[in-house]
Amino acid sequence: CICFHAIGSGGDAMEQMIKDGIITAVFDYAMGDIADGVFKELRSSSDSRLTVASDCNVPQVLVPGGSEHLGVLTEPDVIPARYEGQQCTWHSPVIFVPRVNEEQQAAIAKEIGKRLAKVNEKALFLMPLQGVSGYSSESGEIYNKDLDASFWTYLQKELPASLKKETLDCNAESTEFVEYAVQSLLTLIEK
Repeated sequence: CICFHAIGSGGDAMEQMIKDGIITAVFDYAMGDIADGVFKELRSSSDSRLTVASDCNVPQVLVPGGSEHLGVLTEPDVIPARYEGQQCTWHSPVIFVPRVNEEQQAAIAKEIGKRLAKVNEKALFLMPLQGVSGYSSESGEIYNKDLDASFWTYLQKELPASLKKETLDCNAESTEFVEYAVQSLLTLIEK
């Protein structure tokens, strides 16, 4: 088992290791690098991110973890003007975390759908209905049930029809969700 940090370079390193045959199954738990890529923010990944497992016919469980917010590098404790008025929190004094609004999440869902256009039967998309990160959990700083629901609506519209999708009524960081995702990946591997 190899873990990668949920930033652009982490996702890109994982994708390269899939190409190299080092990784033979993927629990792709974080897509914040896709969200940041749409808006050219801190965690941006390359354009091939989220495409390689399908190209290489590798089993994968996909979760849009961390894609409901952005990671924005800024001056200490300064909210960038372009995100003023959005629900937000801070990852650190220099990493601002705005919750994406409906227009932004529609663009993120479209990009995720585009990158997953070539998925096969070895892929499963899991959607946690109570937030895709700890930040958007019920006790999180950017909790917003309405935005969670609309994000899932946008994703359903953009994800390929061929991609199997399931929802779980829990948060992405709950033990229940993670255990289900891991078991789902093991089932895909065994097939």
